[in-house]
Amino acid sequence: MIDKMAVGERFFSCYPKMSWSEAARFFQATESYVVTWKTKGQVPWKMLKKLSDSQGISWDWLLDGFGDKYSGKTPAQNFNPKFPTKKVNNRFLSLFAGLGQSEIAQQLGLTVCVVSNWVCYRYRVPWRWLEYAVDTFGVNWNWLLDGLAPQYRSNNQNEVNVIPYQSFTLLPERKLDRHAIGARFLSCYPGLSKLALAKLFQVSRVNVVQWRTQGALPWSKMKYLSDSQAISWDWLLEGVEPKESVKPAKRPRSLDPIFPTEKINRRFFSLFPRVKQIDIARMLGVTDGMVNSWKQNRAQVPWGRLAAAVHAFNLRWDWLIDGLPPKRRE
Repeated sequence: MIDKMAVGERFFSCYPKMSWSEAARFFQATESYVVTWKTKGQVPWKMLKKLSDSQGISWDWLLDGFGDKYSGKTPAQNFNPKFPTKKVNNRFLSLFAGLGQSEIAQQLGLTVCVVSNWVCYRYRVPWRWLEYAVDTFGVNWNWLLDGLAPQYRSNNQNEVNVIPYQSFTLLPERKLDRHAIGARFLSCYPGLSKLALAKLFQVSRVNVVQWRTQGALPWSKMKYLSDSQAISWDWLLEGVEPKESVKPAKRPRSLDPIFPTEKINRRFFSLFPRVKQIDIARMLGVTDGMVNSWKQNRAQVPWGRLAAAVHAFNLRWDWLIDGLPPKRRE
């Protein structure tokens, strides 16, 4: 997932010592509008393209912070701010060589009409699906947007070793030790009594007791802990060190933060490129309708299935839930 705030930081790092008023004149925009590019991560596409073309900045560095800052392309004085829909669509669809429109649509959980619009260039492939291509196939943004070689990232620490689905017939559900999770959760609040914890999370003292004795800790409380104290999901869920996550601690707005179901589901399905929905269902031992509900984000992939994927693909929970690199364990 592209971190738009980080993109804004990298964008403005290419224009050092430029005040907001100077930036506004340079970009021919109002000062308040330019400020939002950095504070809200809303740098317009044409400004990103202008930077990439004029300074030879790598799209992989600009969008993901990956690799060298410069792409090797020759800086140009003039640039076309329009999105290269035809070329980008063609490169994206080339990743599904050998598949028909209906098969591509089924794999992505879309209608055939949507894929047909991409094929006929009536619409460009949305950013979320370009991110999917980079995330799933390991292609370079420089190739996807500008056609620059190489097509694939090399020595990519974020790359997942995808296991061909033909290599096993069933990916059984794997249970997490909820009692151990509750114990690790409570260990992050040393010195607090059950009453104090109950007041902190606005629940009853009985609920706090049940978090450990019955393994009844809500997932929303785990996310609150992970976000507020920068606790690693790998440590919290399975006791895998280190305890601290690489993400900065940030106090959630709510005591019951919402899980990013769509992002988690998308990362889960990125593990099965070019595998038909019915084959995924057979592999997991569930119905095709159930897999479809996950793909359409009507429901989150169950935790037991996520745990099975973590161990089958040697993944890190921090990547699966928060999108933090690296994807796989050492």
